Amino acid sequence: MPVQVGQYYPDLSDPDMESELGLVHSRFSTNTFPSWERSHPYRYIAHNGEINTLRGNINWMHARQSMFESALFGDDLKEAQPVINIDGSDSTIFDNTLELLTLSGRSLPHAVMMMIPEPWAGHESMSAEKKAFYEYHSCLMEPWDGPALIAFTDGTMMGAVLDCNGLRPSRYYVTTDDRVIMASEAGVLPVAPEDVVKKGRLEPGRMFLVDMKESRIVADEEIKQTIATEHPYQTPRRLARQSEGLGIRVTILGVRPGNSRIQNRPYRPSQSRSRHSASGGRSPLGLYRA
Repeated sequence: MPVQVGQYYPDLSDPDMESELGLVHSRFSTNTFPSWERSHPYRYIAHNGEINTLRGNINWMHARQSMFESALFGDDLKEAQPVINIDGSDSTIFDNTLELLTLSGRSLPHAVMMMIPEPWAGHESMSAEKKAFYEYHSCLMEPWDGPALIAFTDGTMMGAVLDCNGLRPSRYYVTTDDRVIMASEAGVLPVAPEDVVKKGRLEPGRMFLVDMKESRIVADEEIKQTIATEHPYQTPRRLARQSEGLGIRVTILGVRPGNSRIQNRPYRPSQSRSRHSASGGRSPLGLYRA
């Protein structure tokens, strides 16, 4: 029970304990038997909802393991397999996959966009760069569909994303003393109306992000457009289509984008790296084959 948290973790009541962020999940079990191993949050996420595509996601992750390659780890890479814990819940397996994508060189928002993409195929008002990003990454990762609300953090940023179904509530407040409070229900914490600067809700397919280093809320459009224009994702897309026009069948499993630079970019999400990550941004678990 929430009222027991302070008694169980006395360090939370210690006056020397300070943190810019907190991620709390009050969980009761629905489709799994409750256990400490399945308690939230995990290494990166807390999850409200279900992953209804889980069986397919698990099968694809097992299939991809045979394609993992690394000049850094060599044959020792096999020691990291399996990368997902199939004995865990859907939240556990989602967290395992997100950790893999993040520690292999991608920023946390980038990895989240890969796993929970917006509906992009028939989106008429979406930018060409963002469509190319989603189309490119659809070759690497299939959507993890809910209904699901995922809250995520790596200690430097904290955010949440709602899948395209939008069937899980997520409401937030921004207060006069620079607090940002997001929860699945309104009124989780007492906030006087005069202290509320802004309030709203997370919309389907949208991402809400607070960057602690920049001390600001980063808008969904800014996050995604920045990440989508980091590399020329339209280039392998055009090459594939040109090859199809010539009657050549090309399967792109992951052509590494060039190191194009974005000028005058207002926001650049930091990349989470393991101590084994290669310099230059290449993922040690590449899938860079064509």
